[in-house]
Amino acid sequence: MAALSAKRVLVLVGTIAVLSPLALWSGTAAVTDYRYELAGLADPFLGRPAPAASIFVGVILSLAFAGAMLFVRHFWRSSEGDRSALGWQWLLVPVVAWAGYFGGAATVIAGGGPVEYPGTLSLDFGQPIASTVQVNVTCWSVVGQPASMSELRHAGVTIFLRSMATGDEHGRPVMSWSLRPDLYTDLVPEAARARPAIVRQRLDGKGVVTGEEDVGFFQPYWWRVSGLSDGGLRGWFTLHLSRAKPIDDSWERFLNVTVADDPWPQELDMKVTWACGG
Repeated sequence: MAALSAKRVLVLVGTIAVLSPLALWSGTAAVTDYRYELAGLADPFLGRPAPAASIFVGVILSLAFAGAMLFVRHFWRSSEGDRSALGWQWLLVPVVAWAGYFGGAATVIAGGGPVEYPGTLSLDFGQPIASTVQVNVTCWSVVGQPASMSELRHAGVTIFLRSMATGDEHGRPVMSWSLRPDLYTDLVPEAARARPAIVRQRLDGKGVVTGEEDVGFFQPYWWRVSGLSDGGLRGWFTLHLSRAKPIDDSWERFLNVTVADDPWPQELDMKVTWACGG
């Protein structure tokens, strides 16, 4: 009897040792999947986590595991007691895995998706422009972290502070500008608006113009983040802008690159400040 009890204890300890990591792994996968799902970023075709893909794969693996266990049980050559034990104990594996997955999913869903806040964005331009532009923006938080801002959105520009799904920082704020400068003219300082826009002409390789578009004020510059203070709902970062000279080739040509008394400086410092939540 003592030996039997010891055997049961060993079986119990072994079962816990095997199933606990399985539950933890499946729960962690669910947390990642549903963070991307609530952030609107889930897409298995782009290599991003997605609940639909994980559940599909999980169902296939569960069926394959069940088939393998039934095959082993059918050919098991042992006592009826062992045969009986094999008939139900293996079910713990898929049950624990699915319990861990849906437990992780429930945790993320209970934490809530990204929160939308009204906010303001201020661009403080240094010399020689020396002016400030302030506009309204829409702020989006990280999934499950309503006090941690992920994105600041304004017509024609999005500022990425960190991943909306995971909260991981990008290392530095990233500003994404639309190729249509007319969408963000309210962000351009007054002193720079009077300048004729740089024009990009698309060529067919033989010098024939096939189309053209204006290049906005912010597009010719290289950006370097020189400082950052992120307080969640409020924060700022500083940028150093260096204007790059576009190069003509067989496929594109630039007009108005140089004008007299050019108000678009070669070097410019700028401070970007956000305040979200009203």
